[in-house]
Amino acid sequence: MATIIGPSDFQVGTFHHVEGEKSIREYILAAGALDYVYVLGELLGVFKLADALVLRWTAGVFDVRDPATKSRLNRHWQLSDDRLSAKDRGMLYRRVLAKGNTEVLSGMVVNDAFPNLWRQLMSRVADYIRETQGAGQNTVSKVPIELATRDLQLNLTEHMSRVALMQVTDLHAQLHESFDVLGAPEIAREVGAGRQGGVWATIERLWLTEGEAAPDTASLRTLAVEGNQIFRWIADYSGATPAAADFDRFRESAEAWTIAASAIGEGPPP
Repeated sequence: MATIIGPSDFQVGTFHHVEGEKSIREYILAAGALDYVYVLGELLGVFKLADALVLRWTAGVFDVRDPATKSRLNRHWQLSDDRLSAKDRGMLYRRVLAKGNTEVLSGMVVNDAFPNLWRQLMSRVADYIRETQGAGQNTVSKVPIELATRDLQLNLTEHMSRVALMQVTDLHAQLHESFDVLGAPEIAREVGAGRQGGVWATIERLWLTEGEAAPDTASLRTLAVEGNQIFRWIADYSGATPAAADFDRFRESAEAWTIAASAIGEGPPP
């Protein structure tokens, strides 16, 4: 006789917890810090301008009287050989974020998937904003945004490493030291920006000193700050329904980032 198969609800595995598919918050936050460093250190030119300023000081082009400013300039000069070179920084940006055009070493893996995954997340947010304009937020699904967030969690976890984490830590400190040099009041007076303009005015004036037009400082600052908030959203996403305040802050950051990116030609395609 044939075996009789009893009733079944045909439950299947969902594979929500596939072995190895776990994100590491620390790695994602480090990737966010690296993006912040790339935008301000490289695109805005903070690293380049701080180095050029210190070189002018060591060459005797100008002098400073403030002991604290002298200490900052001297420290920057003394540690120049201990910092990551422009080429090493460039390879790190390529490996983790696929940003810049530095040639990497043979066998070095570049995170080529990241730019598309990031654009996908920004696109999902734009869709959400557009759809909620004609309907209440509670009627529009956040699932596409959450899926795009999860994809980025796994991608960034895969392409960050302990070695890269240490390099990012050093770069982050280097950026702050460079800002300390450029933000000194006596430096602002030296380059003619005055006290009122702050470090951002000093940066714009230093670009002129280098014989180049300053980049869009305001847009790059927005790109760095709001971009970092988006990375924090990615790092903190747990799979549970996000709190309304957290989601609104993320949405606002994504919208601000997209506007700033479009202003400098870095935005996602329509």
